[in-house]
Amino acid sequence: MGIQLYSHLKHIKVPGSAWLSSRHDYIYRDKFLDNLPLFRWPNGRPCHLANQWMMHISSGTKAQDTARVYASLITHLIRYCFVNKIDIFDFTDDHFYRFTQCLKNNKKRYSAVKGELIGRNHIRAVQIRCLYFLVWASKKFGNLYDNCLIGTEEQSPSIVIKWKVNRYTGRLDIFHPDLVESEPYKDDKSVITEAAIRDIQNTIYSMSLSKQNCLRLSPDLQEPCDEFQTICEYLYERRMFTVRMMKLTGLRPEELVDIPLDLNNDVLSTLNICIPTKKQGVPAPIRKFRITLRSALDFNRYLRARSKHVQLLMSCGKLTCQSNSILLTDDGRPLAKQSLTREFARICERADFIDLRTCLSMFRHRFITREIHTLLLLRFEKDPSLKITWTEGLRDDVCFLVIQKTGHKQISSLYDYFHDEYDLLTGRSDRASAMTQRDRLDAAQETLVDMRFKNNLVRDSSVEQRIQNLESEVEFLYKKIYGVDE
Repeated sequence: MGIQLYSHLKHIKVPGSAWLSSRHDYIYRDKFLDNLPLFRWPNGRPCHLANQWMMHISSGTKAQDTARVYASLITHLIRYCFVNKIDIFDFTDDHFYRFTQCLKNNKKRYSAVKGELIGRNHIRAVQIRCLYFLVWASKKFGNLYDNCLIGTEEQSPSIVIKWKVNRYTGRLDIFHPDLVESEPYKDDKSVITEAAIRDIQNTIYSMSLSKQNCLRLSPDLQEPCDEFQTICEYLYERRMFTVRMMKLTGLRPEELVDIPLDLNNDVLSTLNICIPTKKQGVPAPIRKFRITLRSALDFNRYLRARSKHVQLLMSCGKLTCQSNSILLTDDGRPLAKQSLTREFARICERADFIDLRTCLSMFRHRFITREIHTLLLLRFEKDPSLKITWTEGLRDDVCFLVIQKTGHKQISSLYDYFHDEYDLLTGRSDRASAMTQRDRLDAAQETLVDMRFKNNLVRDSSVEQRIQNLESEVEFLYKKIYGVDE
């Protein structure tokens, strides 16, 4: 894989347009870009052509991840051209074929299965984005070269492509004979299990006891001290808050990091969490998520830990102004989505999930499944005949109610969830009671982890013993009801 070839810059000023205002004077207008990846070749020199394209992409979108995703895709082309000493404007169909074979041998950087190759869908996405990059380069700078870099057959180009009408969108899509076939659809929307959540929460607690973990983030601190303890406490609360919010709302990770603090300062009285809805415009529209008083108390507890953390940093002179982001780093800066997902991956690694796939999106699948489960039970109570066969009206009604909470744009996005849960509920008589029991045990276990953490700060041996007894009882119930692996 090699080192990353681009740096992701945020909120920067770049040269824009200029025009002659008089015989000797020019007027300049700068552009401000929110997200701009800048490329360099593996030898450290800037890759100007890729950077020009990235500025073009960044200028045309307000989406946070588009430019970064495009940069990660064409990284393969930049690296391939450098290793094989090929000028981008000398690329041919033969080069594209060999580039495709190279992609097929690429291994996943992070995978539960060691040596696993990247999938066909990923390869196809890289190929298509690279072709669009070459089309842009040819249109922008092709007049500087004698040969046509890329185009249709009548243009006699070095890379021959076709444009085909997409039957779903009506737009023209690029096509090349060496594009790999997409993988057939597979239902990979598995939910995260309660056992995995339990292990994650226990790992978060064990990490809060690790002095090395906190000192790695803040190496200038000398424990024991109040500042060290405050940071450790905040990191624990932030990690537990992340898991709790993912379970409670099923929101996207990018929505979690962008939750505005100023709209959620009074959750205890409103019993609503204001969540930005991604993928539905810029700025993201806010959806209000209704919660219980218990969830509001948990939310407010995190805000208190966050406030204490910020006040400490300000008193030490390490922070001058407070961010409106709800999640902060140990030094008070807004936590980026990539940092959030990397931290979760580290927690899962410490929990020894070697062969178990775990990611934040699995919390979203879990939430959708449970929401559909609850709504179906309510419909079955009103009309037991719906247990015999489902109707389109039932399906669309249930999915419509769920997307109000999840922020999906189309109800069809939830059809697979609906059919899977409907089959489980109508095929297993114990499905409803099993989920209720599991939820109660899950809530009890989370409460015990929090009590164990709080007791660790005060060191009351009698309380610690009682907590251990309760943990043993919950563990026994898990094994009794669901078995050792559940």
